[in-house]
Amino acid sequence: MKKRASAIALAAASLSAAAFDGEALATFGGEYSSRCGDPAALRIVVSKAGLTATRGKRAVTSKGAEEEQEFLADAPPDYATALVGTQVEPHVAFAVLFFQDTQGVYAQLAPDARLLSTLGLKRGDTTRYARCRKKAAK
Repeated sequence: MKKRASAIALAAASLSAAAFDGEALATFGGEYSSRCGDPAALRIVVSKAGLTATRGKRAVTSKGAEEEQEFLADAPPDYATALVGTQVEPHVAFAVLFFQDTQGVYAQLAPDARLLSTLGLKRGDTTRYARCRKKAAK
């Protein structure tokens, strides 16, 4: 676990990270949750403005994001990419891992103890969050 937390810190400081561009935004952008209709459930939002994770009144936001493939060096092979938040409030390592399968795209918070604690999650939480479907306009 310490190795993974160190990797988060290194990835956040990396100058080799690529800017979060239109193609990545089209593939991974949107809202993710385990219970999309429940406002109290954890939500991860990926947008051009950055990353946001909220759970009730707790929130972590970034003013930007960078795609970081090197972050996935020791991740399972089904992970597609990682986004590392920049200019994060509060100051914690904020990274979101993404993977795809035949059912769609999923997001998982990187297992950083301070990030998970800030959001009121248990240490070691590895929940994978499904992308929420947009509601049809009426």
